Amino acid sequence: MGTGTLNVTGNYKHAIASDDYVAISETNLIVKSAVKDGIHANDYFSMDNGTVNITALGDGIVAEEGYITINGGSITVNSVDDGITAAYDGTDASITPYVLIKGGTIKVTTTGDKGNAIKSTSYTSIGTADAVTLNVNGKGAKGIKTDGDFTLSAGTIKINVSGAAYYVTADADIAASAGINCDKNLAIKGGNLSITNTGAGGKGISVDGTATISGGTTTISATGATYTYNSSTTSEAKGFKSDGAFTITNGELNIAATDDGIKSETSVTVTNGTINITKSREGIEAPIITFDGGVTNVTSTNDGINVTKGTVSGGTESNDGSNLFINNGIVIVAGSDAIDSNGNITIKGGTTIICGPTNSPEEAIDVNGTFLVNGGTLIAAGSNSNRAKAMNATSTQVGMYLKSSAQLAGSSLIHIENAAGTELVTFKPKNAVYSFHFSAPGLVKGTQYKIYFGGSYMGGGFVGNSSGWGLYTGGNYSTSGGTLKTTTTTSTTNTVNTITF
Repeated sequence: MGTGTLNVTGNYKHAIASDDYVAISETNLIVKSAVKDGIHANDYFSMDNGTVNITALGDGIVAEEGYITINGGSITVNSVDDGITAAYDGTDASITPYVLIKGGTIKVTTTGDKGNAIKSTSYTSIGTADAVTLNVNGKGAKGIKTDGDFTLSAGTIKINVSGAAYYVTADADIAASAGINCDKNLAIKGGNLSITNTGAGGKGISVDGTATISGGTTTISATGATYTYNSSTTSEAKGFKSDGAFTITNGELNIAATDDGIKSETSVTVTNGTINITKSREGIEAPIITFDGGVTNVTSTNDGINVTKGTVSGGTESNDGSNLFINNGIVIVAGSDAIDSNGNITIKGGTTIICGPTNSPEEAIDVNGTFLVNGGTLIAAGSNSNRAKAMNATSTQVGMYLKSSAQLAGSSLIHIENAAGTELVTFKPKNAVYSFHFSAPGLVKGTQYKIYFGGSYMGGGFVGNSSGWGLYTGGNYSTSGGTLKTTTTTSTTNTVNTITF
């Protein structure tokens, strides 16, 4: 289609239909209404420039046995079913029905149940889009639904979802709404992606395969209530759910979720980049979680970081073989059990800052298996739970497990210095606490240390949560207003020192 304006009304079926393809370069096309699809092509739909406005009771733009490419121009779709879809339900393996967006401004609104703003039965890729805005409102609706891989390289993508989950009787399963639902592997390499899902049981991003973030900024809000079909069949609002491995190597990921922030059935690995989970019931959950770099900041009402191979009915204190590895980077966690490992914890490097609850039975660090500190800086504060454990004696770095009979107020500091007054740690907890785990390279055997509660800190830097709790460094601690709780000398032989006062 060339220049000019074309107004079309589809009173019987599709407004525009082609047995071959539809290509738009400069046209101003307006589909005022269509009983079924706005544009329905058999082979493919392509657009380089121009303007397309579609209102349809079926799908907006369909390639029945081919692909859709959008290189530029402006597309606005208001449809009941799918907005932009490349689909094929036959058996010809040579047909690859993909959606490829390289540019342009796209706005899609769908209102029907199970509607998808963008759908592909193969892969979906967004390269350089000026702006993509997707609004889906029906039950189980998805902003982007792809049966294959999904890749985002650049552009500004905004997805708004409000539809609740629903129960599929034929599958005996719940179909939840999602900002992005990817049946294979997902890669976010760049761009600015924003997903808001307010639907009951809705997900921000759901991936059946692996998920990799290597650039860009991704912001997810999944704040719907729990969808309940019956007492044993529910769906919770999760931020980022991946059945395969989840990896972030760069970029920024921000999540606020009613239930899990990030959940993987396989593993979570952070090698670089920034993760901010500001709201969650469980912040990060997987059988294996590894921190090799970057900055991770998690706030949760239950477990901040949960390594587990699955829930055991009634609970268990046995080691299930799951593992948390902190090798590098900055990890800041607040939660009821801030770190809960049904298996093992190994800390080799980096800076780990933790605050658990005020009162038992939950704690700062709950571990069923081994708890090794072999490097890095760890400062953790928690309740007076008798279930809490010190680091394992086989840890190679000297550590302290401190237990106070009096509660340290959340507005106070804990400060540890050696006999010469050299600062080892100054930490402000998020809330009132009783117990502390502390280990750092500067803590050595056979050395006297003083432990203060209270006091003040001037200058230096701060590493911690934006709400004002965390680790203070590089400044000057004043004992004025503080209390010397104990003077203690670390063991000359053991690496772990349990200190009560």
